[in-house]
Amino acid sequence: ARPASRVGAAENEAPQMPENYELPIIRHITVSASARPAALRRLLDDMNPPSAVIVARDAAAAESATETLRTLGYHDDDPNIRVTRTDFATPAHAVIFYQPPVTPAELQRAAQAKPVQIVVLARPGEIAWLRELTGGRLAPLILSGPERRAHDRSEAVRQELRAVLTRGVPPREIIALEPLLE
Repeated sequence: ARPASRVGAAENEAPQMPENYELPIIRHITVSASARPAALRRLLDDMNPPSAVIVARDAAAAESATETLRTLGYHDDDPNIRVTRTDFATPAHAVIFYQPPVTPAELQRAAQAKPVQIVVLARPGEIAWLRELTGGRLAPLILSGPERRAHDRSEAVRQELRAVLTRGVPPREIIALEPLLE
């Protein structure tokens, strides 16, 4: 098998950014290629954005994302939630990359729209490249589910303990807890 040829992005493709420009934190959801529609559905349910642009690089991915939106009840002509392959610099609450961007210019064009969140659906093998592409400004996004519920339960227990400690605990109970805290 021949190695894949690499084609660099044209320099004029990248938009002009201010000198003090800093890329926002890019959130990612790790998915398999076949799980992208389900992840998009869960993401839109969790975020419930007032407006979103979903970026797909190829026609098959754009059709898959469009079909997912239809199953959620969005119409093809809905101005607030749309799928695009090229025009994603228009203002939106969220920019969702159905497939990871491959050039810094794609991220810069998405950032020009000044979205509240930029989210990328990426396979595990694409995370390292995405981290490099974003200059390390990458963080995972955990959707609601078992992990989020466990985290919320832990936080609720910590809040309850903080409240009890703030009210003041008799020294006898503190002494009983000391072995557990070690």
